[in-house]
Amino acid sequence: MAQPLYLLLQSTRRRSEWTPPKGILERGDADARACALRELREECGFTLGPADLKPGFKYRTEYQLPKPTKSCKNGVRPHCAPLPLPPVPAG
Repeated sequence: MAQPLYLLLQSTRRRSEWTPPKGILERGDADARACALRELREECGFTLGPADLKPGFKYRTEYQLPKPTKSCKNGVRPHCAPLPLPPVPAG
């Protein structure tokens, strides 16, 4: 079985940081899944639909910013989906 590949983007501010596509819920996003699909399209050019997201995949983590500008907890809700990438040569 092939090993999964993960899409990471290099930070424009810190070249040593790599993260998955991410963003915040915006007006017009029906939910976190719609937000994830929009961010993937905006940041990477991949257009996927809700049916492409892996069913049942749920994960959430919260963290507190070291110097928050306001009292809030930030949360991360990653979503999984296969992407239409070309095959990677073996070896």
